[in-house]
Amino acid sequence: MYIQTFGDFKINGKFITLSKKEIELLVYSIIKNPYATIENLIENVWAGFIQPSRNDVGTYFSKINKKINEFFVRLRIKNGKVIVEGKVELDTKLFEKNSRDFLNDNLKLFDKILELYKGPFLGGIDSVWVENYREYFEELFFEMMLVMIKVENNASRRLKILGNLVNLCLDLEKVNDILNFVRKIEFSYQSYVNRDIFDYLYEKDKNLRHSRYIKLILKLKEANELLFKIRRGDVIYKESDKIYYILLETSGNDVNTDIKKFSYRLVNMGVKIKYIGIVN
Repeated sequence: MYIQTFGDFKINGKFITLSKKEIELLVYSIIKNPYATIENLIENVWAGFIQPSRNDVGTYFSKINKKINEFFVRLRIKNGKVIVEGKVELDTKLFEKNSRDFLNDNLKLFDKILELYKGPFLGGIDSVWVENYREYFEELFFEMMLVMIKVENNASRRLKILGNLVNLCLDLEKVNDILNFVRKIEFSYQSYVNRDIFDYLYEKDKNLRHSRYIKLILKLKEANELLFKIRRGDVIYKESDKIYYILLETSGNDVNTDIKKFSYRLVNMGVKIKYIGIVN
């Protein structure tokens, strides 16, 4: 039996009708196997809530066993320990193994890691133990993505990797790190940020407590390359030789003043502006 915990919860590639509590009990029992005890299971799965008796947990196990009977896997309690009977494989175990090998310079495993990590661990379940694992896996994935972006010199593949990074990284606290890294990588490779990444960064930035960008459209009278004519703090997407979209880093003061200063700087560099304005 193969269990997918990243992104959608599936067993052998299929959606199985289990409640959130049943999913949590099943995954906890397997991920902690063979060290899970009934006492620790109750303390973690029902942390902060009225705790059930061992008999109640046994009832949960019976319901789970009926629903996964076709996979020849059973949960039971014996001598205070949680026993998992049958052959089970968790995507988290494969993810950890491939991650360790990847970070030990086996970069060929990266595609396998991308295939495994389909989203947050047990999304929609908010128990402390789940959140701790979720954060651990996100940090590990984030670290590997950054490593791969640094070593990848194929522009199209690098942007694909970067797209995976921003699409799967849902923690807003990491958004600024991603923004900074996008600028650093794109400048170092002398290329523009693509549209998907540009739009994603803008949407994420709007959700921050203090948004740092103004989204602008810039139309030119004559074609001009702007990549090295904007500040390091700005993000730029090139739609055509005469049309650009820019995430202009604000000063925190008057927006109109920021736009005027930006326009003035470009004009002084020989850029002939036809139109510049804010877009949503």
